[in-house]
Amino acid sequence: MIGISLVLYPRLQGGEFAVTPAQIGAALIAVLGISFGTIYQKRFASSLDMRTSTIWQYGAAMLATSCLSYFTESQSINWTPDFVFALGWLVLVLSIGAIFLLLLLIEQGAVSNIAGLFYLVPALTAILSYLLFDEPITPLQIIGILITGTCVFLSSHAQLAYLRNKKS
Repeated sequence: MIGISLVLYPRLQGGEFAVTPAQIGAALIAVLGISFGTIYQKRFASSLDMRTSTIWQYGAAMLATSCLSYFTESQSINWTPDFVFALGWLVLVLSIGAIFLLLLLIEQGAVSNIAGLFYLVPALTAILSYLLFDEPITPLQIIGILITGTCVFLSSHAQLAYLRNKKS
C-alpha cells in the first residue's frame, strides 16, 4: 500500500493529470467488484467453460453499459487514429486478454496470486502513461513502483515456496 500511495501521490496533488475523489471511489468499487466476482466465480462457477462464461459476462456488461450510455452520452464518435488505438487496446488487451488471463488463473486455483497482481496496476499504468503519452513520472513514483514490484515479487515467491513445501 505504501508503494501504491507513492505512485498515486503526485496525481492526488492536483494539476493536469490529477485524480479526483470520484475516480478513486470508482476504482475502489471496481476492485471490490472484481474481488467479489473472482471469489464468487471460483466458488460457484469454476466448472463452467471459460469461453461461454466470458460471453455471458460481456453480454450482461454490454447491456448495462449500453443503457447507461444511451441515457448519459451524446452517441457521437470521432473516429481518430488515437481513438481507434485506444479502443483496440481496451477491447483486445484489457477486455479479452486480461479477462481470459484472469479466468485462467481462477481455473488453475491461483486466486491468491491474482490479488497480488492488482497491486501492480497503478505502477504499470504510471509507466505506460509515461511511455505512451509523455505524462511525467516523478522520482517518488519510481520509488513507489520499485516498492510495489518488490513486494509483489516477494509475496508471490513466498506463496510458491509455501506450496512447494506443502507438497513435499
